[in-house]
Amino acid sequence: MSPFPFQGVVFDVDGVLFDSERLMHRVWKEVGAEMGWPQPGEDYLEFVGNGRSIIYEKMLALYGPDFPKEDFLQGCSQRLQQQMEQNGVPLKPGVRELLDFLRSRNIPMALELDGQVLDGEYLFGAVSNSTSVGGVFTLDASQVDLRDGKFEVILVRMPRDMAELTQCATALQNHTYDCAAITFRSVSSLTVRQDPELVWTLDGERAEGAEELHIENLNRAIRLVQNREEP
Repeated sequence: MSPFPFQGVVFDVDGVLFDSERLMHRVWKEVGAEMGWPQPGEDYLEFVGNGRSIIYEKMLALYGPDFPKEDFLQGCSQRLQQQMEQNGVPLKPGVRELLDFLRSRNIPMALELDGQVLDGEYLFGAVSNSTSVGGVFTLDASQVDLRDGKFEVILVRMPRDMAELTQCATALQNHTYDCAAITFRSVSSLTVRQDPELVWTLDGERAEGAEELHIENLNRAIRLVQNREEP
């Protein structure tokens, strides 16, 4: 039992545990300077916490119609991905010490994922951006948008009895997800804390687990160019 007068601690991820805002600010400054538009990097705090549509509106109001907002944001996404692959996402100062302290006092912890807190033991979990997940089950195409910058997350906790197991199977088959044991969410990022011995499947291949896994959707990070032959 915890000697502290609370039952647990809930953390947000971006900007609380991970210093993602500082990393993104640096990326905006670098990409803006390279494109000859240093203003977005200087005005970065004006855009923090806003969705893409609001960011577009603010950029239009601040920099006018000549500002290449789509190229700028795409360049930032690509640079951010490179930085994350090379160096990871830095933790906020004191995070490791805080988590070690809470663990040493047996204080339960959970994480907030896009404003949603999920905590429990699950029989099956999947993070995908497709209408078919490894041939195991399919998702209704109306529930999956490949361009919205979000993953679909399905969690199935251990059914209490055979009746609930049957409900889960029916819900997955019918794409209704109305079974109490099924959690279905669309999120732009999530962090999973788990047994490090738990093995994942990544694009059909075995992937070693870890005590903490951070998954983020890098929306439109890659530009594909089609070379069309002239008639």
